Amino acid sequence: MGMLDHERHPTGSTGKLTISSVQPDRDHALLTVVGMLDHEAVAELCRRTAGLLVAGARYLVVDLSQAHGAHAELLGMLAGVSRRLVARRGWLKLVGAGPAVMEELDEASLSDLFTLYRAVTGGDAAGAASVMRHCVA
Repeated sequence: MGMLDHERHPTGSTGKLTISSVQPDRDHALLTVVGMLDHEAVAELCRRTAGLLVAGARYLVVDLSQAHGAHAELLGMLAGVSRRLVARRGWLKLVGAGPAVMEELDEASLSDLFTLYRAVTGGDAAGAASVMRHCVA
């Protein structure tokens, strides 16, 4: 089992971001995000999910119950991760998405909304595109 923690203290801010990941086996992983979901946080979350995908993860739970805020790039990044996992016959499950994330849904594309709906409900989407347009080529 592997576990990695990443903490970031923004310059000039008292805010703190912690992203913890646990990958108990090759296929399964959990990411827990604590703190503000700003641009830098989304970029770090993107790098962390990319690393888990490279490590072979197919089933990913992202716990946002202790996160707040939601940068505009978050939903597109999560939708891309979900599509990539579905292409591997896996899934993305979101846990604890707060009001700011829910407000971002108003701005999301229809394609991203359907992908995220499948991620939140644990549904499968065989044949979904495997393009993760924000951080993994």
